[in-house]
Amino acid sequence: NHWGVGVGSALMSTVLEQLRKDSYPEAILWTLENYPRGQQYYESMGWSRDGGVRDNGTQIRYRIRLGVLSDS
Repeated sequence: NHWGVGVGSALMSTVLEQLRKDSYPEAILWTLENYPRGQQYYESMGWSRDGGVRDNGTQIRYRIRLGVLSDS
């Protein structure tokens, strides 16, 4: 019942905004390889799969470039 109501997008936006404020040039995340719903969500938020894998290929890595926000 809680899928698609915007909580995840609000959390993701808040985290990415803070990373930008803290001058991080990019962020990475790991997700399950067999999780198409999650992968579609991350891609819709601007994340790109970069080919990284771990845990015998069960996890895949996504990356997003961050524009740095100024304090003004």
